[in-house]
Amino acid sequence: MGWLDRKQRRRVRKKYHVRTQYFCDMGDHPIPVGELLVIDPKKGYFPWSSSVPQAVRGLTARQPKWCACYTCHKKERDRIREEKEKKRMLRYAVRRVIEVIDHKPRRGYWTKDKCVSKLSGEFPGEVVLQAIRKLRKRGSLKTRDGAYLLA
Repeated sequence: MGWLDRKQRRRVRKKYHVRTQYFCDMGDHPIPVGELLVIDPKKGYFPWSSSVPQAVRGLTARQPKWCACYTCHKKERDRIREEKEKKRMLRYAVRRVIEVIDHKPRRGYWTKDKCVSKLSGEFPGEVVLQAIRKLRKRGSLKTRDGAYLLA
C-alpha cells in the first residue's frame, strides 16, 4: 500500500488509533510517524501532482509505491541469509562426503551411518544425508554391498 492519501490515513487512524503517513506492505500494519522506513526504489514512485510547481519538485521527494517498516524488512533479510547459509553448508558437505569416501574407497565400508558419525563434528546429520542424496541423484555415488562408492 505504501504511502497513504488523505482518505486512507483517516481510515487507518480510526481503525488502529495511530497517526501515520505510510502502511507496511510486508506486515500489513501502519508505520507510526518517526519509525524507520525501508523504501524500495525499484518498485517506483507515485507521479507528481499537477499542483506542485516545477521549481519545488527539486526540493521535495515523490512518495514511494512500496515501503516497509524496519523490523519486517529485517526479518525477511534474516530469512534470506539463513537460506543462503544452508545452501553454502550443503555445498561444503557434498565436498566433504566425496573427500571422506575417496580417502577409504574399500567396498562395503562407507554406509550412511558411518558417514554421518564421521562428519557429525562438522555438520548436522540431516545435512550429511542431504549431501548423500544429492550425490546419488547426480550419479556421483553408487551403492555396492550396502555401502557407497564413488562412481
